Amino acid sequence: MNLNNKCFGFLAGITALMMAGTAAAQECIPTDYVSAPAVEADSAVLKCDFASGRRYSQDTRGKGVAHREIDVADALPACKEAVDLYPDSPRLQYQLGRVLGKAEAERASVKWIRKAADANYPPAMVVLANLYHNGNAVPRNQGRAQELFESAACAGDAWAMYYLGSRYQFGRHVKKDMNLAVDWYEKSAAAGVDEAQYYLGDILVRGKGVDADVTRGLQLLRQSAEQGHIRALHYYGWLQGAGYYGIPENKAESNKWYELAAHQGLASSQGNLGQNYRFGSGVRRDNEKAAYWSRHAAYHASGWGLYKAADLYREGIGVERDPEKAKQLYLKAADYYQKGADNGTANSQYWLGTLYEDGYGLDKDRNKAIALYQQAAKDQHQHAIKRLEELGIPLENE
Repeated sequence: MNLNNKCFGFLAGITALMMAGTAAAQECIPTDYVSAPAVEADSAVLKCDFASGRRYSQDTRGKGVAHREIDVADALPACKEAVDLYPDSPRLQYQLGRVLGKAEAERASVKWIRKAADANYPPAMVVLANLYHNGNAVPRNQGRAQELFESAACAGDAWAMYYLGSRYQFGRHVKKDMNLAVDWYEKSAAAGVDEAQYYLGDILVRGKGVDADVTRGLQLLRQSAEQGHIRALHYYGWLQGAGYYGIPENKAESNKWYELAAHQGLASSQGNLGQNYRFGSGVRRDNEKAAYWSRHAAYHASGWGLYKAADLYREGIGVERDPEKAKQLYLKAADYYQKGADNGTANSQYWLGTLYEDGYGLDKDRNKAIALYQQAAKDQHQHAIKRLEELGIPLENE
């Protein structure tokens, strides 16, 4: 697909809204995705493409692979041979650099990534932009990172669009702007990027800085979850079972998604499954499964897992009752949540508050609990809002 040197209309339209000092508007780069190279007969090229091609790239053959899924032993020889055969192919240069990055050969990886980026290959530009963003192997340079993200997005790169959305959502080295974040996420999500679907879905469900659209948000979260995005699996499951945002409560449906995330090792879903088996929420009550999943969550050292495992030892559910072990687990959970609360994490503030309210592992302190609930409620934490309403307490400190 050849693109001319003018940006898509949406980029020109939003550039005027960017904060002063960020990278200037970039002209879209000409990108030829189909001739680099068309060599189906070369087995090394095909093997390199299928073993290291990036997901959601316009020229990826097959579905592409996530960085964590690259098999270096399989991909590296093929990509080296492919680049030897076609030394001027930016796509193959990029894919070799990607494999070398997985192999932790940092200097060699950057060499090939930069070579492909200098040839205006958008996926390589995105990697190089992230290197400048993080200061990995190159000096940190946020202006250059922004410039590269914009150029790659303008050329139609879906991952570049996602990263721009993230920068604007969280105000990372640009002025925070939820409307721009949503615009970029929408374009990335439409191209199938699961990360963009997840973040945009959350924004729309919660109405974070924009008008809420729960139906659309749920659709996006489900799309992301169906692609296997682990946080989307958990979050979509939680929304199905929590009964918030006007979504009908469906515990059985919730557990289906928790199961998928739990088997991938997500501690939050493991803890929630343990809790649901303990009380028979959407599943038949099963103390052994409650203990199994709660202890798995605790093993991963998540606050929630430690908390729920402590509950089991305190009450002797599925395990031998052990008040001292329960106390130690509560203290570990409290330490975990205290660190999160100090960093302004609403979920940590809420659960630390419950430990203070109930006196589990900590000295009971209702005032501390309420203050923590109020902090969490400011970030729209639904459990915190509900608990304050139950206590008849205002959402914010007077």
